[in-house]
Amino acid sequence: MATWGVIRLPDGSVSANFATGDGAAGAALAAHLDGVIALTHDASLSTALASLPGHVAVIVEVDAQEAVSGEPGALIATLIAALDDEHAAVVAARPMADALKQVEGDVIIGSLARDGLLAPCLPHVYRRDVLAEVLTGSDAEPLELLLAAGHAVRVIPADGSAVTVRGRG
Repeated sequence: MATWGVIRLPDGSVSANFATGDGAAGAALAAHLDGVIALTHDASLSTALASLPGHVAVIVEVDAQEAVSGEPGALIATLIAALDDEHAAVVAARPMADALKQVEGDVIIGSLARDGLLAPCLPHVYRRDVLAEVLTGSDAEPLELLLAAGHAVRVIPADGSAVTVRGRG
């Protein structure tokens, strides 16, 4: 199965043109992907899909900062291997670290157990045909669109720290 990487560049980064396999991020991912397209942070996956060669069947969305470090390489390989015809996507996820509270108005009415709560994090691996289908006419969050359309998304635990939702200020 042909794969292609879609790198989301951090806010403020400039990508003059889509680059296939260029730069440090492309070099770091070359062992796991057959190409890379760099997107500015606010560019859509629909834009990336329109730019890909027709033979590409699997899309890998990665974070540019992690890609340059080469860190997600083994995880990408695991995600690609886990993608099958029964799942529209496979995503990495980390456990939630914070206590979550249920609120009505301005009053806390209870706590939610963190058991079974995971926060998706990049990389994400998508079947191109299904991703293109749900993205048609929408630039909403791809995982939400896949789930709303009734597609199954597989989760693979990611190494690293648990995710915290607290603001740092």
